[in-house]
Formats: sequence, structure tokens, C-alpha cells
Amino acid sequence: MSSQFAHWVEQAKESLSIAGPICKEANDLLSTAQGQMEKASVLWAQTVYLHTMISGQVQVLSSVLKASETMDQNSMTEFDKSLSLLDDQDHALQLALKSLEDCVLDPAIQLSSSKSENTLDNYVPPSRTLRSFVDEDGVARLKTSITDAIDQIRQTHNQLQEETASIAVKINNLKTSKTKIKATCSRDNLEEAHSHTNLIATDAHEMATLLESLARHYDQCTQALELSLAVNDGHSSSEEREELEELTAVLTNDADELDDVLTELYERREAISNSADFVVQFLYEVERDHSEIVALFREIDTFGENELASYDTRIAELTQKHNIHKDQVMSMYLPEMASLTEYYRLFLTSYHSMILEISRRKKFQEKLNDLAAEMHNKLSKVIEEEVSQREQFLENSGSYLPGDLWPGLLDPPGHLEVVLVDEWKLPKLSKTTVSTAKNVLHMSK
Repeated sequence: MSSQFAHWVEQAKESLSIAGPICKEANDLLSTAQGQMEKASVLWAQTVYLHTMISGQVQVLSSVLKASETMDQNSMTEFDKSLSLLDDQDHALQLALKSLEDCVLDPAIQLSSSKSENTLDNYVPPSRTLRSFVDEDGVARLKTSITDAIDQIRQTHNQLQEETASIAVKINNLKTSKTKIKATCSRDNLEEAHSHTNLIATDAHEMATLLESLARHYDQCTQALELSLAVNDGHSSSEEREELEELTAVLTNDADELDDVLTELYERREAISNSADFVVQFLYEVERDHSEIVALFREIDTFGENELASYDTRIAELTQKHNIHKDQVMSMYLPEMASLTEYYRLFLTSYHSMILEISRRKKFQEKLNDLAAEMHNKLSKVIEEEVSQREQFLENSGSYLPGDLWPGLLDPPGHLEVVLVDEWKLPKLSKTTVSTAKNVLHMSK
């Protein structure tokens, strides 16, 4: 029987030699995991705090970007409206010029204006329109100036879009970086890591309990061996023999469970190892996230101080340039084009008014000529009557009057002439020209 007890002692001793290192390894893993978890918790809290701050900063950056995009869109919307006004005004100018081009000078007007430049009596001027009086170079210069200003505005707008697009890419990259970090530093991952740490502690405690049971088993085996030796030597009491019987029953059962205990220790150590690996991985991810969030925070800080400040300055410069060119178009060129359009419209109506003025003067001249002819006839009749009366007087009484009595007795009657002081040379307008002028002026009212 003593040999059985000795065998149990060896088994218990061997089990303890196996279980001890396993439990020590488990305790080491527990201590390491707890330290790592404490560090990970601190880094996680810092990461979450920085992530919250960065979220606010990114939101501000997004608002700045949105404001810039909105301002750019509004600016181009206003510019498109301005272009529409320019197009309308240009269309009005073209209509005015087309009206001048369609208005052919009356041949009499052409002849009058051409004779001042050509002295040949048989000179026939070429057909000419009111468009020939237009300063085409001036119109072309105005259009060129407007086109150049519009090109400058479009170029500035494109530069604004490029600046905004460039800064948008960087802001979106910052947002993407923030989102990636948030995916790994979630509270669920932290709680799961804490859960694994608690599992390690639970398994380590259970392993310690199992180690204690193995130690008790070893002590009981040693005690049973000593009692069996005493019984064999005949030096044992009845109480010791009874105790030996009880120990034998217990040890017989416990010896069969040694392999199960070791198996459980191995399984719990494996579970602890897996949980420890999870904690290590979590710490690695938290350290990585913390490093990335700190780097991202510094990147945003540097971005705000350098690139964003430079962007704001550049946007302000381009916006000012854009507004200068837009004001140039709207405050100078558009009114100038409108003034030019109105001038050529008035030129057209003034020409037709001149036609009617010539027609009116023609009627006035005819009226004066009629009056002059009428007065000439009346004067001639009065003078003829006077001559007749003087001749009658001389016939009746002249023979009896000495010639030196009144020297003026034989004088003829006074003579009056109706003469136009200035010769008026008016163009001979066609009826079609006068009729057209009346219609145009009537339509313009």
C-alpha cells in the first residue's frame, strides 16, 4: 500500500511541477494585460478627446469651404446675370446699327454732302447708308474691352475654383483620416478589451484555485504516505488508521482527476493567451490611433496656420480682382454700350427728323416764292396804273407847263423789287424718303 501512496506523491509532485509554471505564466500575462489595458485606456481617452476636437475643427473647415463655394456660386450667378444684361444690350446695339445700315441716304442728301467733297458737276455719289457715319473702330474697341474684361473674370473664376478644389481635397482628406481613426477607437472595442482583461483575471484566479487544490493534494499524498509507513511499522493509533482510510478514499478519487485539472489549466492558459493577444492588439491599435490622431491634430493645426491662411489671402485677392473687373464691365462698359446704343437710335430718329425739317423748309421756301410772285404782280399793276395816269396828265396839261417849272415833272414812277436776300439750296427729297421718315418717327413715339 505504501508504494501506492508513494506513486500518488510522485504524481502530485509532477502535477505541481507542471501547474506551477503554467500558473506563473498566467499571472505574468494578467499583470502585463492589466498594465497594457491601463495604458490603452489612457491613450484611448486622449484619442477620443482629440478626435472630438478634430471633429469640431473639421466642421469649421467644412463650413469655411462651404461658404467659399457658396460665395463663388453666388458670384458666378450674379456674373451670369450681368452677361445676360450685356447680351441684351449688345443685341440692342446691333439692332440700332442694323437700323442705320438699312437706312439708305436719300440721293439728294448724298449729292449735297458729296458735292462739298467733289467739285465735278456730273459727279454721282455711290449709295451710302447711315451706318457709314458710325465710328466702327470705337464700337470694336468697346467690344474688345468688354471681351477682355469678361475673359479676366472667367480666368479669375477658374482660379477661384482651382483654389477651392485644391483646399477641398485637403479638407476631405482630413475628414477621411478622422473617420478611419473613429472606426477603430470605438467604445465597443474598449469595452471588449476590458472584457478580455476581466476574463484573464477570472481564468488566472481559477488557475490559482486549481493550483491550491494540487498543493493540497500533494500535502495529502505526503501525509498519507507518512501514515502508511507508521501503520506498517506498527506505531500508528486507531485514529491515524482511520484518518489513513479517509485519506485513501479521497486520494483515490483525486488521483483520477489530476489529468482533468492539468487539462483545465492548459485550456485556461490558452484562453488567457488568446485574451492577452486581443489586449495586445487593442493596445497596438490604440497606440497607432493615438499616434495618428496626434499627427492629424498637428497637421490640421499646421494646415490652419499655413495653407488655410494662404488660401484665405489668395481668395481675398482673387475676389477683389473679380469684383474690379465685374464693376468695370457693369459700371463702365455696360453704361457706355447703352449710351452708344441710345446715341445711334437718336442718330436714326434725328436723321428722319432732319428729312422732315428739310421738307418743312421746302414748303416755307415755296410759300415765300408765292408771296414774292404775288407782290411782284401787285407792284407791277400799281406802277402801270401810275405810268398811265402820268401819261394822261402830261397829255392833258403838259403842253402848257414850262420845262423848268418842276424838274421832276417828267420823272418815271418809283420802282420796287422783291428779292430773296440769301439763296436757299434745299435737297430735292423723294416722297418715299419723307413718307418713311414720318413712319419711323411715328413708330418711335
